[in-house]
Amino acid sequence: MTFRQGIAAVAHKSKYILREEGPITYLDRARRALTVRVRRMFMDRRPILARWRAIKGRYEGRRAFLIGNGPSLNRTPLHLLADECTMCFNRFNLMFDRLCWRPTFFLTIDDRVLQDMVGENDEITAQVDMAFFPDLHPYNIDFRPLIAPRDNVYWLWLDRLSFSDDLPYAGINKSVANVGLQVLAHLGFREIHLVGVDMDYQDHKGAAKLNARDWTATRDDDPNHFDPRYFGAGRRYHHPRMDETLAKFEEAQTFFDQRGVHIRNAGVGGRLEVFPRVELRQLISMSPERELELLLAPTGLSGGGATLREWVPEAVSLASSEEWTSSVSQAILPLDEAVRVIPNAVFTHLAIGPFGGEYLFVPRRRA
Repeated sequence: MTFRQGIAAVAHKSKYILREEGPITYLDRARRALTVRVRRMFMDRRPILARWRAIKGRYEGRRAFLIGNGPSLNRTPLHLLADECTMCFNRFNLMFDRLCWRPTFFLTIDDRVLQDMVGENDEITAQVDMAFFPDLHPYNIDFRPLIAPRDNVYWLWLDRLSFSDDLPYAGINKSVANVGLQVLAHLGFREIHLVGVDMDYQDHKGAAKLNARDWTATRDDDPNHFDPRYFGAGRRYHHPRMDETLAKFEEAQTFFDQRGVHIRNAGVGGRLEVFPRVELRQLISMSPERELELLLAPTGLSGGGATLREWVPEAVSLASSEEWTSSVSQAILPLDEAVRVIPNAVFTHLAIGPFGGEYLFVPRRRA
């Protein structure tokens, strides 16, 4: 980013904050950001810089899957990613009990989400190869005391206004996914596939609005993620601006393409058309028997065959979501009907799928 572009970016952001959040919030945020820069000047940055140099290019020649948290994950055969390098964000751990694998990388950068996930972050970090957090958030919150020290934790400096290939310096760019792209490129990945980055955002009706940016959920009815509990009751988050986020993805496409990093969208549906589309099953070939073995591993069910029915012959077949009740035991539903059921079923059942256009629901007590 040139000096002129930097000034333009600051001016644009300043106008937005003044218009949407008012002068008091603008002055507060400006003060906090300046304080972070001053604090950074007096830090001994050498140990952190050395650790980032040590991991630069570590995964050269491999591909990565960056996993967003959109509702389309419920239509995505995530079991196919069991042997891949994967990066997840925020409360993707709500998906863990539905998977036989754990992500390679974990990243969280939102100050409200980080504070709500104290303790939760440590549980996730213990299960992944590498985890990334801001040490001093631009909102002048020090997260170092809130994250348990581990050898696989790496600190980010979110001080840049745009994209960076000079990590740990990075830019937020309206989305944790854009920070993830910067980290993956630093690690050496030149082929990155997105799944679950939907951009189909709708206003969360069960949320209280502190201001245009800071919202707090009041019910477990989050419509914008794969699980209604994601930003569920009491969870705080920042309401996104989809137009600005899409513009930043366009900027990402140009930035990474110039550096030989090829990004494609392997997700199901959604509005993100900035990156070329590819089908996940075109990237990963697997026998039906192997798929079912991976898919059903979290349930503890033993069986065999090439269909869900062969593996779980005792499961009840339901034709529509209207037939669903929480008292049902093992049940198989068509994919579209299952997606309608999941927001209610996740509280009592594991939603296992999709496979062959179907979903299996298993009571959680069996997990």
